[in-house]
Amino acid sequence: MKTKIICGLITIIGITNISSLAYGQNPQSPNILFNPTGYKLGPGDVVKIGVFGEPETLVTVKISREGTVRLRYIDGEVPIMGLTPKAAEEFISQQYFKERIYRKAQVHVSITEYTEQHIMFIGKFVKAGPFTFPPEVEAMDIVEVITRNGGFQDIAKTTEVKITRMVHDKRGSGVKETYTVDVKARMESGAQHDPFLIYPGDTLHVGEKLF
Repeated sequence: MKTKIICGLITIIGITNISSLAYGQNPQSPNILFNPTGYKLGPGDVVKIGVFGEPETLVTVKISREGTVRLRYIDGEVPIMGLTPKAAEEFISQQYFKERIYRKAQVHVSITEYTEQHIMFIGKFVKAGPFTFPPEVEAMDIVEVITRNGGFQDIAKTTEVKITRMVHDKRGSGVKETYTVDVKARMESGAQHDPFLIYPGDTLHVGEKLF
């Protein structure tokens, strides 16, 4: 496990493709990161899928852990994890064409239930336990997410908040990395710091300060 002290400009190791995301699209919440291409389907999401004019194709299914669904008339599992609903519609239409079921299937994909994405707060926070991200949010700045969760207890050591994150290498192996952030300094200085982004799956821990 690696420990990194974060100060000044921050380089987040293991987090890629940040430039492809739109920062600050919500004027009321400038410290929230949204994906401009829209919500991407993931395991646990429940989706309704069908072909217009073909009611027998309509199914409501939960996306598997592997990111796949089973559809009428298509053999095997259909991978849709990581696709937006619109992209999934186009992909499934192509699968029907390849299976020679429909030449130009007008597929409709809608989300009926989102899987919850959490981070975990441990230690001297006002609210310890899981915090649920809105489905359209990719990440939040550390000050933003702590504030939304209710903030710190008075005895919290806010100069040393530890973030544990699972980072995957090129082979797909997971390695836990830990970062230490002076949240007190960030709260006092406002926008003078680059954002430190918190992602679903992260764990935040703060201990008790010594008087």
